[in-house]
Amino acid sequence: MNATTKEKVMPIRTIICDVGDVLVDFDYSRCFAYLAHVLHTDARTVRALWTEKDLPDALLYRFARGDIDLAGLWDGFAKQFGVRFHSHMEHDFRVLWMVGSEGLNPEVHRLLKTTHATHGIRLVSCTNVDPIHGQELRGPGEALNNFFAEEVQSWQVRAMKPEAAMYEHALAVAHAAPEECLFIDDTLENVEAAQRFGMHGHHFTSSAELKHELARLGLASP
Repeated sequence: MNATTKEKVMPIRTIICDVGDVLVDFDYSRCFAYLAHVLHTDARTVRALWTEKDLPDALLYRFARGDIDLAGLWDGFAKQFGVRFHSHMEHDFRVLWMVGSEGLNPEVHRLLKTTHATHGIRLVSCTNVDPIHGQELRGPGEALNNFFAEEVQSWQVRAMKPEAAMYEHALAVAHAAPEECLFIDDTLENVEAAQRFGMHGHHFTSSAELKHELARLGLASP
C-alpha cells in the first residue's frame, strides 16, 4: 500500500450503550437518602455500600454484581443495621429503590432511535445495574420495552464494568467486530476499557456532544 492510500475504516454497525445517566437520568443520592432513613443510618454510609466495592459488606455493589439476590441483600441489611425486611415488603422496597429514577433523557433516546431506524444500527445495552433497576422501564408499554436488541446487565453476567466479562458479553451479542462498535458510557474508565477491546469509545457528557460524535461517524446530521 502506497503512502497516498487511505486506511479503510470499518463503518459502525452496533452501538453498545450504558443506560443510567446516559439514556435514563438517575440520581442515586435520592436512593441513598431514602434507604438511609429506612436503615436508621446516614446517606454516606449507604453510598459506601455501593462505592467501596472491595469491602465484604458492600451490599449494594454485590447486589448489582449478582453476587447476592434480594433476599441476600435484606439479610445483609439485618446483620449490618439490625433492620429486618420481609417478603411482603418487596413492593415497598422496589418503589423506594426506584425513587432516584428521573425518566428518559429524551434527546439521547431520540438520537439512538433515529440512528437505529435510519442506519439500521443494532442497539445493545451494557450497564452496571441491580435486578430491580434492570427490570424497570422494560415491561410492556414502558419506554425501553424492546428498545435494545440485546441487554447486558451486570447482575446477570456476575461482573461489573470495567471487568472484562461485561465487554465480552456485549461483543458476543453485538453481531459486529469490535472496530464496528461504538461504546457509550458516562464513566471514562469504562470507555477506556472498551477501547482496549478495540471498540470506538465515547465518554458521554451531554446529548449535544453525543450528537456531534454520531455526526462525525456519519450516523447523524451535524
